[in-house]
Amino acid sequence: MWPRSLKGTLLLAVSIMVIASGLLVAVLMGQRYSTSLQEALHARARNVAQGLALLAADKVLINDLVALQKMLDHQLQSDPAVSYLFLVRDGRILAHTFEKGVPSQLLNGLGPEQEGKPGSQKIVSTRGEHYWDVAWPVMGGKAGVLRLGMSEEPYRQKLVQLWTQIGLLTLLILGLALAAGLIFVGRITRPLAALSQAARRIDQGDLTSRAEVPIGGGEVADLAASFNHMVQRVEDYTHQLEEQTMDLERAHCQTRASCELVQEISALRTL
Repeated sequence: MWPRSLKGTLLLAVSIMVIASGLLVAVLMGQRYSTSLQEALHARARNVAQGLALLAADKVLINDLVALQKMLDHQLQSDPAVSYLFLVRDGRILAHTFEKGVPSQLLNGLGPEQEGKPGSQKIVSTRGEHYWDVAWPVMGGKAGVLRLGMSEEPYRQKLVQLWTQIGLLTLLILGLALAAGLIFVGRITRPLAALSQAARRIDQGDLTSRAEVPIGGGEVADLAASFNHMVQRVEDYTHQLEEQTMDLERAHCQTRASCELVQEISALRTL
């Protein structure tokens, strides 16, 4: 329900403006921050995949699969953002970091690499988890293709933290704006409230009531001064009407007495 008082209306308008501006800033900052994080995450995933592909080339060529497996396991443990790693060559998995084997969806589906060139794509797991899947050919694809999956969960947590910080900041600004609005609106509405009370007293018959004229001038001060002048004129006119009424009553009494005297005289037979 829309507030009936001017003070409530102004405070509601201030609240709507602060909340709307906060939401607009949150949306714009969230979009830009999300884009920058996505680009940084994508670039980091490609850099990690490229570095691992260079390190894996020698191990694949000498068929040192144990060292290759240790390298992938070490990278998985040292980098929390990396969710999975595996190296496939001619359809055969040389090493991987999955506990239950490489999912068939990653093997059956087309990889992001094309014609021996690095590639990447965004994928979503069956549990709703988002990943950047990067395929990096090892020695141009001759030694296989390294597949890396980097989770977007850290990036999403940072985005949630940003939204939380913006929300708290918006609430803080809203509190400060409402506090300042109360002081500002109070200074504006106090003369109007006094003017309203004076008009109410005058309506009840108290013509001696006057509105307080704010110091410093302005529209409200002009309104209060005009109101006082109007009330003064109404009071003067009322006093004049009261005096004229008393004169009319006095003249009426004299005329009535004269008529009665004339009637009594006319009722006499002789002077």
